[in-house]
Amino acid sequence: MAYATPSQPSIVRRLLGDLVLLNPKAKFLLTHKAFLVKVPNRRQVLFNLIGYLSGDKLTRAMLAEALLALMDVWGNVSALRHMDHRQHMWLAQCLMLSTQHLDDTDITPLKPKLQSSVMAGIQAHIDSPVVVVRQVGMVVGEHLMNWLHPETAQPLAFEYEVSSEVEELHKLARYMSTREGIRSGDEFLCSPSAIQEELKAMCATPPTPPPPPSSSQNSRFGEGFVKTADASNTDADSDDDLVPYAFGEDHDSDLPAPPCYLRSCLATLISSESPAHFESALGTAESLVRAMPSDVVEVAVELTKVLLHLSDTYSLSDFTRLRHRAMVALAVCCPEQAVPYLTSQLYAPNYSIRQRIDVLEVISAAALELSTPWSSSQANIQPPVMLSPLVSRPWEVEVRERLKAKTRVISKGPARAPPAAVANRFAPMAPLFFFPLMRGYDQPLGTLDLLGEDSLVLGSLLHTLGVVIHAARHTPLLSRMAAALMDFVWALRYHPNIYVRQGILFAMAMMLDVTHSFACIGELEDELSEVVQWLHDITIGDSDKECRELARQSLAILKTSLQEVNLDSQ
Repeated sequence: MAYATPSQPSIVRRLLGDLVLLNPKAKFLLTHKAFLVKVPNRRQVLFNLIGYLSGDKLTRAMLAEALLALMDVWGNVSALRHMDHRQHMWLAQCLMLSTQHLDDTDITPLKPKLQSSVMAGIQAHIDSPVVVVRQVGMVVGEHLMNWLHPETAQPLAFEYEVSSEVEELHKLARYMSTREGIRSGDEFLCSPSAIQEELKAMCATPPTPPPPPSSSQNSRFGEGFVKTADASNTDADSDDDLVPYAFGEDHDSDLPAPPCYLRSCLATLISSESPAHFESALGTAESLVRAMPSDVVEVAVELTKVLLHLSDTYSLSDFTRLRHRAMVALAVCCPEQAVPYLTSQLYAPNYSIRQRIDVLEVISAAALELSTPWSSSQANIQPPVMLSPLVSRPWEVEVRERLKAKTRVISKGPARAPPAAVANRFAPMAPLFFFPLMRGYDQPLGTLDLLGEDSLVLGSLLHTLGVVIHAARHTPLLSRMAAALMDFVWALRYHPNIYVRQGILFAMAMMLDVTHSFACIGELEDELSEVVQWLHDITIGDSDKECRELARQSLAILKTSLQEVNLDSQ
C-alpha cells in the first residue's frame, strides 16, 4: 500500500495532497480499511496516517468520523469475541493516538455518540473472561473518558495489573505530550532515523527510575523534606532518635491465642467482632481440620457453609487464600459431607458469581489432592542401625573390615525399596464430585443462567469437570463419566464465548487423555469423523490462540489412540 512506505506525515501529504477529499476510494482506504481491516506490521504506519489526517481542518473531520467508527467496533461485543489479540491491540493503539490529534472543537457534534460508545466499550471489555482484553479495555476506557471530560476533578482510574500491553498503551498515551510541535505535519517526526529510534525506545526501553531529589526539590518542598548529608552526619552520634526494640514477649502478648478446637474456631468465625481474633481463627481453621479428621465430621457441613458465606469484613491481606485452603481441607477430610453440600450450592439461588466460582475451585483442588498418593514411599523404610563408636571395640572393627574385604558381593539388591501401593482415595468419591455438577446447567435461575449471560461460570464449570475426570484416572466409573462429559461438551461445541470454548476443549483433551484407547474410540464411534472435523476447523479457524492449541493436542491424542487400536487389531 502507498501509505506504508513514507517515513513522515509531511511526505504522505506531499504524495497524496488532497486526494482523500477528492476521491471516495482513497477516503475509504485511508479512513476505514487502514484502521479496521488491515493490521500493518510496523506501527510507523499508524503515526504517518494519523499525522496526515490531522494536518488539515477538513481531514480532521474525517479523522473524527473514523474515531467514531473505531469506538463503535471497540464497544461491539460480537466483534470483541471474534478479533484476535493483534487486531485488538491495533484498535486500541488507533484510539489512543487519534484522540491526541483531535481538539474539543473537532468532536463537539459527535460527543454524545462518543460518550455512549465509550460506556458500551468499557462494559463489554470488563465482562470479557480474557484477562488481557479486560486490562486493555480498562486502559483505553479510562484514557477515553478522561479525554472526553478533561474538566473532571477526579479522573477515572481502574485497578489492573501492569503487563507489557498496558505499559505499551501508557507509553502511547504519553507520546504526544512528550513531543514538541504536535500539530504540524512537518514537526510530527523529524526523520526516518528519528522515527526508528523513537519507536524502538517506546517498545524496548524499560521505565527509568525516578531521579534522586535535587537541591531544587529541597528548596521546593522545604528543608525538612529531604535530609542533607551534613544533618545526617551531625546527628549520627545521637541516641535520642533510636526506636526501642520490641521484645517477643511484649509483642506476642497483644495477639490473641489461636483457637484449639474446631467448635471454638467456628464460633469465632461466626460472631467475632475483633479483627485479630477473626484472622487468628481463619488462619488456624485448615490445620485444625487436618489435625482432627474424626471431629470434623460433626461440624463439616456447618463449617463449610460458614466459610462459603464468609466475607472479608476486615480487609485481610490473605483472606482469599486462607478461606480457600480451609474449604479444600474440609472437602478432602470429609468428602461425603462437604462435597454434596458444595455441589448443591452451585445451582442454588441467591449466590454471587464469585461464590459459585469459589465452589468450583474448591472442588477442583480437593479432587486433585485426593487423587494424589497420600503416603510417602519412604514412610515404611527403617533407618539402618549404626553401631556407636563408643560401644564397638577396636578388634571388632578390624574383624568387620577383614570380612568385608574378603567377601565377594554378587548383588546388593535395590538401593531403594519400591514404593508401597496405596489406595486411591478419590476412586469411591469420584461420582460425588462429577455427576452433581452437570445436573442443573440447563435450568436458568433468577441469579444464574449458564447458557446465557453467565458464561464465566460455565467456562469454570467445564474446566472443573476436566480436572475431576483427570483425577478419576483408572477409576471403575471412568467410562460412564467420560460418556456423560462427551455428551455435555458436544452440545456446547459451538458456543460463541472464548472462555467457554477453552473450557470445552480442555475438558475434551482431559477426557481423551485419561480414557483407554479402545474405550475412547468406542465412545466416539458414531461421531468420530464429526469430532475430528470439528477439531480440525478450530485449529485453522478459531480466533483464540489457546483454543487452537488445545484442539491440536486433542487431535494428537485421537491420532495416537487410533494408531494403538489399529496395531492391536492387526
